[in-house]
Amino acid sequence: MSNLYVQFGSGLSAPDGWLNFDASPRLRFENLPLVRKMLGKRALFPAAVRYGDIIGGLPVPAGTVKGLYASHVLEHLHRTDLEIALVNAFRVLQPGGVFRLIVPDLAWRVDEYVRTRGGAEAADLLQDRLHFRLREPPHGLSRKLRAAFGLSMHQWMYDEPLMW
Repeated sequence: MSNLYVQFGSGLSAPDGWLNFDASPRLRFENLPLVRKMLGKRALFPAAVRYGDIIGGLPVPAGTVKGLYASHVLEHLHRTDLEIALVNAFRVLQPGGVFRLIVPDLAWRVDEYVRTRGGAEAADLLQDRLHFRLREPPHGLSRKLRAAFGLSMHQWMYDEPLMW
């Protein structure tokens, strides 16, 4: 049994002793040798974050991971890709391994909307909390690129029954 710990969708979080993966287009760009050299310490992603896509399968041997962690990642996947991602996640776990995941709570957001429905901004707040789209169109090149190629918007939301 190994003591390998893996995080996918790590973003800028790269705990020591873990393999940290993210599928951000920006990480891919920053990892180009010339770009990494030019950016140096100004790179957004820590050097310990590797490119890895849970849908395509992480570059980790099957059955070797003791602990797998994904925080606020799965809601950024399309619903049909979620099942592929979960199969790939469980593939790398060793027997008795633990997969800890965190997703935003759809039920809480809907309940909050129902409680505040009489308020003028209730619908706007619900839309903001669901994080499915931007309130206004992106202005400027970097925001347009992030909107077109980034993975920041939610694709699907979950409640407890759907997670079982």
